[in-house]
Amino acid sequence: MWRLCRQFQPLRPADPGLRRRPGLPDAAHRLSHRAADHRAAAGAGLRNRRPAVPGVLQRQPGDLLVAPGQPRASLSSGPGHRRHGVARAEAPGGRLSAPQVPSHEVPQRQRRRLMTRHALSLTLLSASLAAASLGSATAVLAEESHLPDEPIRFVTPYPAGGSHSLHAGIITAVGEEFIGRPLISVIRGGGGGAVAAAEVAGSTPDGTMLLFGDPTINSLRPQVEDLPYAMEDFVPVARINYSSAIFVTTPDQPFQTIGELVEHAADNPGDLVYSSDNRNGWTYTVFEMLKSTADIEMRGVELGGGGPAVTQLLGGNTMAYAGDASVVGEHLEAGTLVGLCVTDIERDEAFPDIPTCQEEGYDVVFQFWRGVMAPAGTPEEVIAELSDGFERLTQDEGFLRLIGQIGSGIQFLGHEEFAEALEAEQAALREAYLGE
Repeated sequence: MWRLCRQFQPLRPADPGLRRRPGLPDAAHRLSHRAADHRAAAGAGLRNRRPAVPGVLQRQPGDLLVAPGQPRASLSSGPGHRRHGVARAEAPGGRLSAPQVPSHEVPQRQRRRLMTRHALSLTLLSASLAAASLGSATAVLAEESHLPDEPIRFVTPYPAGGSHSLHAGIITAVGEEFIGRPLISVIRGGGGGAVAAAEVAGSTPDGTMLLFGDPTINSLRPQVEDLPYAMEDFVPVARINYSSAIFVTTPDQPFQTIGELVEHAADNPGDLVYSSDNRNGWTYTVFEMLKSTADIEMRGVELGGGGPAVTQLLGGNTMAYAGDASVVGEHLEAGTLVGLCVTDIERDEAFPDIPTCQEEGYDVVFQFWRGVMAPAGTPEEVIAELSDGFERLTQDEGFLRLIGQIGSGIQFLGHEEFAEALEAEQAALREAYLGE
């Protein structure tokens, strides 16, 4: 029986009491408890400020200051804007000055009252910022970070446009608040993920370069291929989530159910061409499972990742594909793809009308996890710190909202639980592929 299952982990609720991570730069500037960054483009690099996620604190203390001699955006609607007869103005050094009130418009007593009120507002604002800064600095000093004081490169081993790069773009956009260091998304395709894995495995084991791994890169391929890295070259940090694959086709194909696909392949041996990722990759594996279970022949075209695979399918160059909901979901909703079956033991909540492969009589069950891996030799205290940070990230309401927008969810495992699950998976794959 072809079946590779994961340990189920319930969706964790958001925790409003998230603690500050150590090592944050400029405590006053980190007053916000939520990140305000989100890059919609998969695999984006260093953060560019974009509109904030709904519900996320937007103003930072630094927004109130500008470089000396430079114009600043007023808190009012623009230069010369008047509110109750008062025009906002700039003082030298870029700070807000007292209101500029023409003497012929406002009596002396009212001018003094307005100036006093303005000065009191600035005093209260300064006091609140100082208190927040002091509290933040105290939190940082109370718990020293074990991470080097430099950005973390978060390496995605597949091309942009697939489920890995979509998840990585969100993680790196909002993760700094919880990890305590900027996260730089690095897209490093090639060799079906082997190029990126080898690079991370050979990097300095200090937590500043992490691999966004999966079962094919970290559990299967090192056991059945000659690769420039081994399973033992990595230590698990955190599992973010897992996904089942959805077998899909286009509406113009002669088969519109998984049963009809099997029948077409049986009647036309070798004629059915499907989009694959890489040899021994996720899509490759589930199609191999289907071919073995149904005793049929199909031909796969290795395209390197989910993005190119879907493009070829929609272009009519292939006839079927199996991938994550974050990649095929929008096409299923638009009707440009048709769902055939899901490689899980239960239906996908987002697409309840698509049956499981088991329901259709094909025992194909396989889940694809996404997890953070560090080079072997990374200190245990660094692994624990990173694991804690990623756990807080996966509890954040804003992060969960963004992950939900790509049709995905969270099934978090900390570094110890993840290590146990990974060891069991590697043993199961070794038995399935090598009979050991």
